Amino acid sequence: MEQNTVGIGQTSQETGVSERMLRHWQSVGYINPEVVVCGERGYRRFSAKDIQLIKTIKKLKDDGFTLKAAAKQAKIKLEKRND
Repeated sequence: MEQNTVGIGQTSQETGVSERMLRHWQSVGYINPEVVVCGERGYRRFSAKDIQLIKTIKKLKDDGFTLKAAAKQAKIKLEKRND
């Protein structure tokens, strides 16, 4: 497990995106948190990069982008920052 990861509840609080919406975004492939399996259960763990991506998607959505366009633009923006 990556160091300094947080669960879905804390991620939701930090980003202002509901847990349900975070699960949806994962199901359609816009975010990809680490899933840690413990017994029969899986727990999502979000890194600082994941949280930054979520915040960027949310801001773009708030600015009027569709979810699909916001996710695409957010990934491009974050890739440029990491170059």
